[in-house]
Amino acid sequence: METDDVEKYEKEKRGMICAVNYVSVRNGYEDEFEEAVISLCKATDRMPGFLGSKLLKVNGISAIGSGIPGDLRNAEIKPTKYIMLTYWESKEAHETSHKNEVFVNAFKQMPVYLTKIPYEEYCEILR
Repeated sequence: METDDVEKYEKEKRGMICAVNYVSVRNGYEDEFEEAVISLCKATDRMPGFLGSKLLKVNGISAIGSGIPGDLRNAEIKPTKYIMLTYWESKEAHETSHKNEVFVNAFKQMPVYLTKIPYEEYCEILR
């Protein structure tokens, strides 16, 4: 797709953003973390503007994508890294959810599993 085409591209259906959280989990706490994320997503399910979520576990490194030579597809990544994706109708809906008591209580469980505070970015869904 040419650069000019990107500017003309219309989103399918309605607008949507994705909040992307980069998370590193303490060794040995992966199962507990994954269970806590399931609870957090269940708490988020009924919030206005929430459209869904995904949890991705990093399980290797692409040599060509990273520029690191060798076969690292099955390299063990420690601490274990995850990418949490949540989809929202708007940034405002996302920010409002973070003030909800149910969400706050579910999120308070997370730090015990993490090696550092999550880093979050917004991404606009183009398609």
